[in-house]
Amino acid sequence: MSTVQDLFDVLQYRPDINVNSDDLIHIVNAAIRAVSKRLYVLSSDLITAQMEVDIFSEQTYTASMAFVDSNPDTITDAANQFVVEEFSVDMPITTTQTSNPGPFRIATVAAGTLTLASTDSVVAAIAGSFIITSDDAYGYLPSDFWGLKNKPYLDGYTTPLVPLPSVDVEMNYQSAGFPLYYKIMGTKIYVIPHAGADYTIKADYYQRPTAVTGVTSTVPFNEIFDDLICDYIEIYFRGPQGKSGNTIQILDKLIRDGVDLVAVKHDRKGPVQFPQTVNWDL
Repeated sequence: MSTVQDLFDVLQYRPDINVNSDDLIHIVNAAIRAVSKRLYVLSSDLITAQMEVDIFSEQTYTASMAFVDSNPDTITDAANQFVVEEFSVDMPITTTQTSNPGPFRIATVAAGTLTLASTDSVVAAIAGSFIITSDDAYGYLPSDFWGLKNKPYLDGYTTPLVPLPSVDVEMNYQSAGFPLYYKIMGTKIYVIPHAGADYTIKADYYQRPTAVTGVTSTVPFNEIFDDLICDYIEIYFRGPQGKSGNTIQILDKLIRDGVDLVAVKHDRKGPVQFPQTVNWDL
């Protein structure tokens, strides 16, 4: 796997290019995003992965608990019953505590402590009796989720979930049960009807590229587009200072031609001139 430094080393041998690593990083990221978006348009497996999203049935727990503002923030239970009550990682929860209604996302579970996601924030509150309720309506998509490649399905079942056709259909399901439909809103995938049991949703999805941050960062795509990214950087720095429309058009064409040349041949292509099993000329 190549690194940003490998790209930088190549550019040192090209005339009229005089840049340092700080100049290079944001252009490398621009090239990676441009390649990734073109691969997205082409529905390429080069930027796909399989996701597993847990959906939990609704459960409630009443006890004397406290909120601790500790970054990451926590909820503590003196009775040490969180594991017994089957709270789980990635479970969305709400509470009846006035200052901390939620929703919150559980990051880790211990007998007496629920550690919340780093993006969650609580108001410190001393121990008091309140209720925690898990949300059976949705699960959290992967942090690099860029869109579904195929229909999602429930692990262990053979029928895929179907996109929710309308609000009218959703309103027909007022009780939890076996999920039939899904809808994606922001960073969450919702199921309709709500989950009457614990399920895992699986699906192939498009991954948002991880930004490179320094010369030791790994360049994605397994070196397939390294030369294309180098060409992108070279043209970017050689173009007019204002990055005129002409330069943008050149870069766009470079990405289309360079990505399409490889991507359309990379995914699930059969052998060329493979002999036919049946001679249709007879």
